[in-house]
Amino acid sequence: MVLGLGDDSGTHQDLLVNLDLSIPAFFTRFARVAEVVVEDPAIRLAARESFRSYREQGYPPQDHRLQRL
Repeated sequence: MVLGLGDDSGTHQDLLVNLDLSIPAFFTRFARVAEVVVEDPAIRLAARESFRSYREQGYPPQDHRLQRL
């Protein structure tokens, strides 16, 4: 696992866990992208916009609803 900040994704390109509200320009380098969405209205709105953007760019997103504990 590599944690990073900025525009350099390094050499690992299997999974990007995006913790930002925007989609990084280099996301297409990765085989998979995961985003964590919480109940906060601003985060949910940004996630919806990202969902649309991924779909419009030809990357069909899948959502995985996790049950509350």
